[in-house]
Amino acid sequence: MLAALPAIDAVDPNAMRKAVKSQCTERGAVSSLAFRCGAPKSVLSRWMKEDGARLGFDQILDLCSTEGWELAELLQGRIAPSTNSGGLQPMRTRRRLDPVDHDQIRAALAQAIKDGRTVTQVATELRVDISTLARHRDLYVQVRAASIKRKAEEDEKRQIAIIQSSTSILLSLAARGRRLTPRNVIGVSASRPSPSSTEYAVLTAMRFALGDRSLKRHVNPHRLGQRFVERINEAVENLQLESNELQRCLPLSSTSK
Repeated sequence: MLAALPAIDAVDPNAMRKAVKSQCTERGAVSSLAFRCGAPKSVLSRWMKEDGARLGFDQILDLCSTEGWELAELLQGRIAPSTNSGGLQPMRTRRRLDPVDHDQIRAALAQAIKDGRTVTQVATELRVDISTLARHRDLYVQVRAASIKRKAEEDEKRQIAIIQSSTSILLSLAARGRRLTPRNVIGVSASRPSPSSTEYAVLTAMRFALGDRSLKRHVNPHRLGQRFVERINEAVENLQLESNELQRCLPLSSTSK
C-alpha cells in the first residue's frame, strides 16, 4: 500500500468510481453491493452517478473487505482480488427499520391528550419519526392544539408574573422618590436584570409608558408580542389610576437625579 501511494496520487480521481461501476452493470447490482457492504443504496448510487460526490474511506474499506478487492489496486482504478480480505463482514451495520405498531401509536396519542404531553415526547417514547405520528391526523392535530394551548397559558402566567414583579419594583421606587432605572432597581430587587432579559424589557417599556424619553435603548414590540405590550400598558394605566402621586414621585426626565 505504501509503495503504491505515488501512483495513487497521480491517478484520475474518477478511476475508482469507473472501476466499481463496471462491477454493477447488471440490474439490481448496486442494491446488492450496498446490502453486502452495509452502505445506504442512495449514497452508493449517487457516488457512482455524480462526479462531485464523495465516498467515505471507511465505506471504501468495507467495499474491499466484503468483495475481496485489493485496496491499493482499487484506489488506482483497477479491480484485483486480495489475498487476505475477502469475505470479511463490513464495519458498519446496515440500518434496519422496525415495523410500526399503528394501534400503539393511536393509543399513545390519545393518552398524550390526557397527560399533557407533546408529539415530540410521544415520538421519542415510541422511537418513531414525527411524520409517522402525523399519519394519524385526527389525534395528531388534537395533541398539537393542546400543546399550543398549554404553551399560551404558560406564557400568560409568566408574563403576568413579570409585570407584577416590575409593578412592585416601580411602587417601591416611587415610595422612595426615585426614578425607575436599572441602577435604582438593584436597591429594591434581588438582582439586576440583564439587558437581554424579558424583565429588563418590561421595565424599559414601563419607563417609556410613564413618559421617560431619555431612554437610549427602546423596546421592540415585535420581540415582546402585541398581547404582552397591551398587558404592560394596562398595568401602567392601573398604576396611574390608583396613585395620583405616582408621576410626581417618579420625575422621569433626563435632568432628574
